[in-house]
Amino acid sequence: MFRVWLKRRRQERGLTQEELGEQVGYAGQTIRKIEAGRRRPSLQLAMRLAQVLALAPEEQAAWMAAARAVADPEAAADPEQAPPAAIRDPRPLPGLPIYLTPFVGRTQEQAELASLLSRADCRLVTLLGPGGVGKTRLAIETARMITGFPDGVAFVSLAPVAAPPAIVPAIGDALGFSFAGIGDLLTQLTFHLRDRRLLLILDNLEHLLDPHGETLGVLSHLLSEAPDVSLLVTSRERLRLAGEWVLAISGLAVPQTRARMKSASSPALTLFVEHAQRAGGSIRQTPQHEATMATICRLVDGLPLGIELAAAWIRILTLEEIANELTSSLDISHLSPGALPPRHHSLRSVVEHSWRLLNDTERQALRRLSVFQGGFTRESAAQVAGTGLAVLANLADKSLLRRSSSGRYDLHEMIRQYADAQLQQQPAELAATRDQHASYFMRLLADRELRLKGAQQVQAMSEVSAEIDNIRAAWQWAVAHDWLEPLEPAVEVLQWFYEFRSWHQEAIALFGQAAQHLQATRVGTGDYRRALGRILCSYGFVCARSGKYQQAIDALNESYALLRDGRDPVGLARTLSQQGIGAYWIGEYQVARGKLDQSLALARMHGDRWTSALCLTWISIIANVQGAHEEAEQLFRVALADWREMQSAHSVLWCLTMCSSILMAVGKHAEAQSLLRESLMLSQQIHDRYGMALALHNLGLVALQQQAGQEAIYFLREALLLLRLTSSWEVPQALNDLGAALWMTGARHESRRTYTEALTMSLQLNTLPDALQAISGIAAQLAEEGQYELALQMAARVLADPASNTDSRRSAADIQQTVRPKLAAEQAAQIEEQAADLPLTTILATQRTGV
Repeated sequence: MFRVWLKRRRQERGLTQEELGEQVGYAGQTIRKIEAGRRRPSLQLAMRLAQVLALAPEEQAAWMAAARAVADPEAAADPEQAPPAAIRDPRPLPGLPIYLTPFVGRTQEQAELASLLSRADCRLVTLLGPGGVGKTRLAIETARMITGFPDGVAFVSLAPVAAPPAIVPAIGDALGFSFAGIGDLLTQLTFHLRDRRLLLILDNLEHLLDPHGETLGVLSHLLSEAPDVSLLVTSRERLRLAGEWVLAISGLAVPQTRARMKSASSPALTLFVEHAQRAGGSIRQTPQHEATMATICRLVDGLPLGIELAAAWIRILTLEEIANELTSSLDISHLSPGALPPRHHSLRSVVEHSWRLLNDTERQALRRLSVFQGGFTRESAAQVAGTGLAVLANLADKSLLRRSSSGRYDLHEMIRQYADAQLQQQPAELAATRDQHASYFMRLLADRELRLKGAQQVQAMSEVSAEIDNIRAAWQWAVAHDWLEPLEPAVEVLQWFYEFRSWHQEAIALFGQAAQHLQATRVGTGDYRRALGRILCSYGFVCARSGKYQQAIDALNESYALLRDGRDPVGLARTLSQQGIGAYWIGEYQVARGKLDQSLALARMHGDRWTSALCLTWISIIANVQGAHEEAEQLFRVALADWREMQSAHSVLWCLTMCSSILMAVGKHAEAQSLLRESLMLSQQIHDRYGMALALHNLGLVALQQQAGQEAIYFLREALLLLRLTSSWEVPQALNDLGAALWMTGARHESRRTYTEALTMSLQLNTLPDALQAISGIAAQLAEEGQYELALQMAARVLADPASNTDSRRSAADIQQTVRPKLAAEQAAQIEEQAADLPLTTILATQRTGV
């Protein structure tokens, strides 16, 4: 019995029910219910338990079988059982940024902010203030001290994010959340968050407040669809969004009279002393020095960034000289203790003076470092900006550069903008630096192709993700300047990165814009044809993955026209493979097989193992659909062996799942189940919910073929919960199979509604094989109900369409043979003749009125 087995393994591992629940992402109460026999675990929970309890591979099949057994009929219908898509991700949130300098002052602001965040009616707080005032630091330090968010706090840096569409992927990255399939990213994110109580810090939002309201739309959707998630936004502008609470902050308090002028009680003076001492300066705590420090702090409006920069000057200037320089910069001849600058340009003044204090080498380094987006490493600083460790250290000592605990560097956004403005005034240096930046990150992409497609896939994905803001900027520069050679290898890596991350909409925009630019230039050289051909191939791929079939076909046809001269056989092989896959999805099996055969031959001839394995997998799928099951099995086993040898986790689980139907077709159900369980475990390990959905779907198919209707319904419903979020084109397939399972168990009305939904979606997506399968299922029901004319009409329509797959044709032929004798010969012949031209939309209309 599963509950006994679970309890024993838990105790062997020395875990309490609460501890085990925490490790698998559930409450301890859930584990107690399972061990008491009052609840059955979902499939995903059973898989996660197997991982945490370290079951041996040979035990896992029996474990999963025991988990599916229902000892108590009420347990199967437990209303508290969470669907797979709603299971909490057990991975901890990435930690908040760690600062290497002390946090000074802000006691009152911290208390006010913490109070706001604790209110049930306050779920959106905007921390408002000018640049350099310390909004980010206050948000992070307050988040460290507050409670009330059991699912944690996530920090999202939006400064390097260039446009609103990249906000959702940035939030996903900060949460450690993996998007999957082709479903809408915002929908996936909000579904992931809808049962979580956490705080999202969205830092530096102001530049994303677009006139079309896309950014505010994202925030509104998060707040409405994830009711226990709160947002803490730092911005220089109000959002003016319903439900927004604003906490405006200004500079640190500075004492206004000599009597109160004690650094120990003044946050501004304390911060100045801290940074001056860190810079190597010696501050004597005399009344005169404290008065001068107070003047300096007032001159920079108490802004922490200004104080930090001014304090760094102490190595070369006295306190009086610092005050004089700032006074001169502000065009003020004298500043009394209570005065403030009449204009708010104090921070710019202190940044400008910090700039003047740099030597030529340091200025050049800071200018060049401003091209980085989202930070940089020591290696990339050396390669792009020619900046060595000594210069980086000097800039950090002068508070112009920050170094994180991970060793990564970045510039405060205001300093980066200032340095960038300086770089813009040096056109030759700007062009050279951007060239170096683009070259470095294009090479970074190219160097990761083999790792991305092999055993180091997860690490390569992480490395590309860490530099994605730099990569976007580098790609755009390379395209704008017609850098054809580095674009060729980069596009293949980006295609699969976007595929594995499921950032299809960004990929469509990136590749589409690049293709449009190159099409407009019409250079006509061999390099031009290769680069544009490969970009169009990747563009066609992501369009097809997003259901934009006509765009995909057009792009792939143009790609083929550019590459068919054979000068780029690897690029041509990849285009042919994508043309074949696209033809399969719209039911043109002969065209698909021809394209894939050509691609396979080219890929093998030129050593492209990835494309070769891809072609073998799809050819096996097509052979299976056309009824050549033995050939399909042979091809599948070769493809799987290739994928395993390359150790590509995503590809292995995809091949296992997609080709399990081949084993079902030849009656090897036990092996199919075993491989699908492997696929489930693998997809769970790499957090691929789309892979989980496909594996669940195919487990439902195995159960359906074995006449286990209730088990099939269970698997298929769980699969649909995930597929509706992560995909679109597989949903009609799963609906068709669920319709069959429901019919098998006697749920006739629900079965008809399910088939009709499958038909509706299929026509929307233009996936004709799925539409015809739905019609075949409906026809079988009509025949059994005695509606022979409609049943024959639909069966004949399926048989007349070349897009019908083998199963649909077989079912339609059986229906035709059954109902023909029920009708007059002339009537049957007339129905069959007219059915061949019957629009599928007409069939759908009749079903909608009848369901």
